[in-house]
Amino acid sequence: MHWKNTSRRDLLAKSVEQFSATRKDDFTQKFRLELRAKGAKRAITEQDDAVAVLFPSLVLSELPYPLRQAMRGDREEEKTEARKNDFVFGEPHSIEYHYKIYPPEFFKPKDLPSSVDAKIGTAEYQRNYQVNSDGSVDVAFRFSTGRRRLSASEYGQLREGLRKYEDDSAMPEMLTFVALASEYDAMGETGKAVKLVQESVAKHEGEADKYGGRGCW
Repeated sequence: MHWKNTSRRDLLAKSVEQFSATRKDDFTQKFRLELRAKGAKRAITEQDDAVAVLFPSLVLSELPYPLRQAMRGDREEEKTEARKNDFVFGEPHSIEYHYKIYPPEFFKPKDLPSSVDAKIGTAEYQRNYQVNSDGSVDVAFRFSTGRRRLSASEYGQLREGLRKYEDDSAMPEMLTFVALASEYDAMGETGKAVKLVQESVAKHEGEADKYGGRGCW
């Protein structure tokens, strides 16, 4: 139920379309939980551009409190003495979020963020962005805690390393897409812009009433 509520809260999804998990008595592979949300509303389309909203911070949401406290830079945490004993993850884990974004027809991505592949102490943090030949965009966020037991020094490296990604991950990430027709028009290539609009109208004739004139994803 926790994951279903998460999909509705974070993605504003209408429902959970698919939910699967590794059997609890299957020790031949890592535990895997997969959830697919249906009707997510974290996107909006206007005449000249479109935006999809993603959440990089979700892959860090299951970190234990001491590390989340360090990421926020709490002053009380700063006053404590340096750790002397090993740190043990109660639940070492790898979390991945994959987004498949299909922009409206004749829209293209604008200035995608740079991908990140960082080794943070014994942990790994990745953010990958890829534009496909069909115009869709694949985005993947991944975090792996690495080993279960960390030395005091390794724990300190992880804690300090996570701070660097706090600002990048704390706020939702917005991917912007621009309408090719608007871009052509802005460059003075009105003929190309008109041709694109005519092609789109001809291809989707009769669909305006279906969507009430609203842009859709």
